[in-house]
Amino acid sequence: MYEVNQDEEYRKIVISRMKLMIKMPFLGNIASTLKVFIINDDDKNFNFIPKELRTAFTDGRSLYYFRSFVKTLSNEEMLFLTAHEICHIIKDHIGRKGKRDIDIWNMACDYIINAFLVDNKIGIMPKMGLYDKKYGINKTAEEVYEDLVKNSVKIKLPLDFHVFSDGLENSKSSDKSSDKSSDKSFNTDEISQELKKKLGLDEREIEKIKKEIKEKILSSYEQMKNDPSIQKMAGLLPLGLERLVEDITSNRKISWRELLNQFITSYTPYDQSYSVLSRRNNSKDIIIPGIIENEKIDIFIAIDTSGSISEKDISLFRAEISSIMEQFSSYKITLCCFDVDIYNVTEFDEFSGKDIKNYNFIGGGGTSLEKVFKYMKENDIVPKKLIVFTDGYISDWGDKNYCDTIFIVKNNLEKIKCPYGVTVEFEE
Repeated sequence: MYEVNQDEEYRKIVISRMKLMIKMPFLGNIASTLKVFIINDDDKNFNFIPKELRTAFTDGRSLYYFRSFVKTLSNEEMLFLTAHEICHIIKDHIGRKGKRDIDIWNMACDYIINAFLVDNKIGIMPKMGLYDKKYGINKTAEEVYEDLVKNSVKIKLPLDFHVFSDGLENSKSSDKSSDKSSDKSFNTDEISQELKKKLGLDEREIEKIKKEIKEKILSSYEQMKNDPSIQKMAGLLPLGLERLVEDITSNRKISWRELLNQFITSYTPYDQSYSVLSRRNNSKDIIIPGIIENEKIDIFIAIDTSGSISEKDISLFRAEISSIMEQFSSYKITLCCFDVDIYNVTEFDEFSGKDIKNYNFIGGGGTSLEKVFKYMKENDIVPKKLIVFTDGYISDWGDKNYCDTIFIVKNNLEKIKCPYGVTVEFEE
């Protein structure tokens, strides 16, 4: 056990995530949704991983760092490493290996990611990182792989360890097209399979993670698209990711609940704790010191109760607020309803004993957010997040610069254009 305020590795990781949110919000938004674990090198649960590979890895849901490696990194190198892990996730490198040689594929993926981060000036690449300017952002990992095979390269270790997701029985390399030269004394395939078992990554779980990743990418993109301050600060998408997002958005419709959840949790702090690493496998739970999200949320919710809102709409809004309360173990939610005025401002938390089922929705007139913002200002309420459930027929949208706002618009998005904040369509 160790004290949080004395943990330098913890601080490095938190700083890297904060910097990433500023320097590359697209990646930072995704990073904010992932749990983080720090693994001690003497942890027997991971003694099958050679010392040379005890750096970092990701399964698409969480980021795992070895403490001894984090100690060797500067803050700027830590930023690079965190961004590196997120890039593996969004580029689906863990799912594109197929039957390629695992060691050469590892190198190809790292060459691509490191070139992308260097070109976008994200942190400082650690000395062990693989970089060659000829493998720039216009290249794919598959193209780099073929070039490495063609040139019979000597195997070099990547910056992190890669967990590949092409099936426990089918992931062993069958590509023998290169007489590869290597000084390593371990079998990367076998280590990857063992780690997948430790993490409970069967094929069904892997498919779930892939879908979750696509939703995270869409959510991050939607937040940025609707936030002019981010566009002004850092541009909508970093160089080299435009096609990736275009391919996903052309085939998938964003889940509004995923976006709402990310919007709510994007500011939540992190705390350090001993955490269960995996409950999905048949082995004993793995308890390791790590970082877990503090689930305390503090939000303001405004419910449109104007004449155009039906009783069915109210019931749906009520159910979604109840779902938010159930999702978080610790919360403070200030709830109001509004038409041209504001009504029944009520504070809910896990200790109040108040039930959303008993909340009285009042309204029936026109629709204006003016009084909602006036109430918040007069009572010195500056919410971390303002959530507005509405049909979008609003005559006065209030103060666009007051706080972060998301509009959940009931089945009317084609007709309604909210002038600020994030907008997403509410679907039953």
